[in-house]
Amino acid sequence: RLGPNHSRSRRCHRCHRCPELGIGTTRQRTDFTKPWEQLVLLRVRIPFGGDNRNLPRISAANAELAETLAARAQSAARIEAEAASAEREMQAAGGVVPLAEARLALARDTHELVARGFKAGEFDLTTRLRAERELRDAELTRSRAVIESGRANSRLKQAYGVLP
Repeated sequence: RLGPNHSRSRRCHRCHRCPELGIGTTRQRTDFTKPWEQLVLLRVRIPFGGDNRNLPRISAANAELAETLAARAQSAARIEAEAASAEREMQAAGGVVPLAEARLALARDTHELVARGFKAGEFDLTTRLRAERELRDAELTRSRAVIESGRANSRLKQAYGVLP
């Protein structure tokens, strides 16, 4: 009959939280020509860290890992959305520059024709001023389109992480 402490010691042994001392014997021989040797084995196990003591730290680390992975996924999605937006903006800005340059070329031609006609007396001052205003508007529009294209290009490079 075992005492009341037997079940507690078995429980402690199963969970590997208590120190252990083990003694055992073995028989062996190194060569077939030599006699058998009896060896005594001594085993000592001392647990330094228990699971219960480290459980709060492990739980906190797992929570921090999950939070970091979620933040990483959210950041990756935000970066992809910014890059897609910057690509669309670059395509739109790239299409405006040729149109603004074509408008500027037409405004220059018109201004040149109106200036010659004004010198010849075919056009009045109002028409000439209107042609000059159209030329300045076309130059301004082209300048704005080039600036906008450069800004879109800069945003695209920034979205991809390219440093200037």
